[in-house]
Amino acid sequence: MAEKKKLGLEEFVAERDEARFAENQEIARTLRAARADAAESRSRLAELESRLKLFEGLEEAQLTPPAWLTPEKASKQIHVATPAFVYTDAHTGETVDPGATDGLNAYNREISAQRHRRFFEKAIVTARDYLSGVSYDGAVVFSTGDDVSGLIHEELQRTNAETVMESVLSEAEHQEAGFRMLAEAFGHLHVVKVPGNHGRYKTGRPEHKSYNKNNFDWLIGRLVAKELRADDRITFTIADAPNARARVYDTRFLVTHGFEFKGGTGISGALAPLMLGTHRKTRREAMAGKLTGERRDYDCMVMGHLHQRISLPARGVLVGGCLKGYDEFAYDYNFEPDEPTQEAFLITPERGITFNWPIHVMDRKAEGW
Repeated sequence: MAEKKKLGLEEFVAERDEARFAENQEIARTLRAARADAAESRSRLAELESRLKLFEGLEEAQLTPPAWLTPEKASKQIHVATPAFVYTDAHTGETVDPGATDGLNAYNREISAQRHRRFFEKAIVTARDYLSGVSYDGAVVFSTGDDVSGLIHEELQRTNAETVMESVLSEAEHQEAGFRMLAEAFGHLHVVKVPGNHGRYKTGRPEHKSYNKNNFDWLIGRLVAKELRADDRITFTIADAPNARARVYDTRFLVTHGFEFKGGTGISGALAPLMLGTHRKTRREAMAGKLTGERRDYDCMVMGHLHQRISLPARGVLVGGCLKGYDEFAYDYNFEPDEPTQEAFLITPERGITFNWPIHVMDRKAEGW
């Protein structure tokens, strides 16, 4: 009996020691976890303290943009360039009734004279005053035709404000005065002249024989060149063919009116015939160069006729606007209205055509409509 009691006591002690061991193990695990948490907290605290140092003194810091965002004006650096202006579709002598165009445009003798002057004045102002750090070697005018309204349509013969001969003299005076202004501003001026379709003196279908010399635009070019022949600052290229070539630095131009580019419907509009016409002229000039042995390829075709600015220098096309502006024909055929503008662009020796901009020639208030 005494032996059983002794064994029970031993078992009790063993169980007690086992329970204490398990308890000590749990305490040890808890202690290790607490130490690990403490180590993580110390690490986190050190990280926070390190980050906090980044913000010390922030209220005293100068928050100014970096220098490359606000570079100093390089006033002493001079770049050489030549401004070019597309003078096109003046339609001198034509009248546009603002009522018939739903108030979108008006045109008559007085408005025509104002827009001519505005074009030449703004050509000078935009190139000379809006662009700094540029030294100009001179200026170029690409004159792409439709100088006068002409007589090719019966309705024009009825509604023109003056006879075609009066329009020829008026337009010649506008160009003479304007070219003198440009030469005075830029030192030298070269004018490249091609005829449009409105200047032909015969009605009906256009004739291809002696096209230029049967065109009032060609006559205007000759009259102006003769009047300015004593001014050695101004030179002319007056083409005997509907197209002319010109070179400014290393950039080659084909100058045309564009009356042969017909068609265009849907979303593409005038772009489809324009791209097709550009392709055909490019192929023609390439083959002509092989036949003649001279270089006739070009980098950019400059034209008018479409009465809207289309700027695609990367595709080799720049289309000037229209000095006359929107008319009854465009309104009746639902063409998109385009403000009367002319085209300008800058040519550099390094990059050719660098950028271009419109010259706005309309001033409703001054024109009184």
